[in-house]
Amino acid sequence: MPDQKTKEKRKYKRHVFKIERGIKIPPPASGQREQYPFMQLKVGESFFIPDKIKRRKNVASMAHARVKALRNAGHKMKIVIRWLQAEKGSRIWRVK
Repeated sequence: MPDQKTKEKRKYKRHVFKIERGIKIPPPASGQREQYPFMQLKVGESFFIPDKIKRRKNVASMAHARVKALRNAGHKMKIVIRWLQAEKGSRIWRVK
């Protein structure tokens, strides 16, 4: 027979979440801003991220995740990412 603590844990696992629609997203907290300038990029423009700031393998996943979020929000954007060995960093171009 389970003890009282086990019963309490089970109770929390079966929590029912209420799904709501139409709740406005609050603006970012003061001082919080976009870390990378995806929204400011025009087609043909690019920006550089030195390896010191972000590791090469993390740049691609970060950039693709951010662009996917922007697409889901209705922005039409396509990027190309290249690691540039001579410059020791990654460059991100907006192509659409």
